[in-house]
Formats: sequence, C-alpha cells, structure tokens
Amino acid sequence: MSHRLARALAGILVIAGCSAQTSSSDQHVKQLIEHWRWKQYWEGTTELGAMYSPGRQFQSLLFWRTDQTPPSVGFCSADLGVCQFYPNAPGNENSFETKVPSGDDSQSAFRRFLADSFGEKSFIGRPPEQKATDYTTGMVKITLPALDPPEAIRDRKPQPRTETDALVASLSCLTDQPRCKAHLMIPFYSHSDPNVPVFRECSGCPSPKPMIIFMKLVEGNWWHGAMDFNDSRDVVDRTRKQIENALMLEVNR
Repeated sequence: MSHRLARALAGILVIAGCSAQTSSSDQHVKQLIEHWRWKQYWEGTTELGAMYSPGRQFQSLLFWRTDQTPPSVGFCSADLGVCQFYPNAPGNENSFETKVPSGDDSQSAFRRFLADSFGEKSFIGRPPEQKATDYTTGMVKITLPALDPPEAIRDRKPQPRTETDALVASLSCLTDQPRCKAHLMIPFYSHSDPNVPVFRECSGCPSPKPMIIFMKLVEGNWWHGAMDFNDSRDVVDRTRKQIENALMLEVNR
C-alpha cells in the first residue's frame, strides 16, 4: 500500500470516528432536552431552574456511560457553572449536581465530579467508584430550545395494548372489592420517562380520594412504591389538567 493511500485511509477513519462521536453527542443532547421538557410539563420546572432560557447557548463537556448500562448522561459546563448527572436508572428520578469552582474548565470540573462520585461522597454510605474510562465524553455547544411538551405527548403515539392493559389492571379495583368503581386517566408516555403520572379516583374502595399515582415500567412490569402517589389537591388538580391535555386512555371500571 502506498504512503499516499495509507494517509487517505487514515483520514477517512478519523472522519468516520468524528462523525460517530458527533452522532452520539447529538443523541445524548436530545436525551437531556427531552428530559427537561418532561420535567417542565409535569413539574413546572427543570433542574436548570432560572438558568434555562430558550435560545441560550453554552459550551459543555457531555459524558455518558460507554456501555450504555444504564443509559445515563451528564454534563459539565464552566459557562453555566454547574455539573449535572442524570442516571436514568429504573426507579431513580434524581439528578446529581455540583458547582464548578471559579477558574475551573469543564474538563477539570468533570474529573472533580467523578472523584466526588457525583457529589455523593458527603452522604452516608459508600457510593460506587466512578472511573473516567467508564464514560465517553465530547465537547458540545448546547442551544436550549423552547420548553414544548415532551416528544411522547407531541407525537401522541399510543404504547402497545398489552402494556397499557397491564397498567390499567395494576390500578383497577381488586376482586375482593365488588362495590369498587375506578376512574383512570393515562397520558401519552415514553419508556424513557422518569415515571407515568396516572389520575385515579374510585368509589366503594378503601382510598376513594382522587390522587396521582406515579407508575414506573421496570423490565416490562408496572410498579409504584409506597411513596409514589400524591393526593394533595393542588398537585392533583394541576396534574389532572396536564393529563387531560395529553390523554392517551381513559377507563371506568
């Protein structure tokens, strides 16, 4: 092989590698943005708080797990003065954050964030050790878009019938409650959503008060924990309106 051909092939490989990296970065930026849209739609704010301004641009070191298990993503931005990590693990709705010290660049902030186990070393217990080799990184410029509803609600594409039937069954009246009648409202949702807020009220059941139950789909099964519900009137009224605007399925049984 001639030196000229070898150099040409090497150039093609570099371009292909950069293209793959750019594609992965774009995918993970979209993941972050869709998460922020979900938070804004259902909770009225994002983890960026007042820093989120549509059209705002900032440089950021994006990072994600190389093996994609779980499909987590995070970023460090000296421009914003913050590092944030979104685990996106089943049952984990929390993000982790630390401030970027003045004078630190995004790369230094990332190394510090990992060394501090995403800010968890100060808490009781021993968090798993984080290694830079477990993550792929890329420098990106992020432009914050308008906080439209999340993609699942924009597209209004229903999930498989067997899956929604299982969700309804998990929230319907029990067989030993013959007088119970349940009313459920389920919004359009995505499998990457932190949870699926479902409106539920019933008559002739032990807990007839209207409530929002935050359901999670984990390995094909629906579940909710003892604390994954809210019957506060303000929360129920606001979330019910959002569900009605994004209604996928309404059931009375």
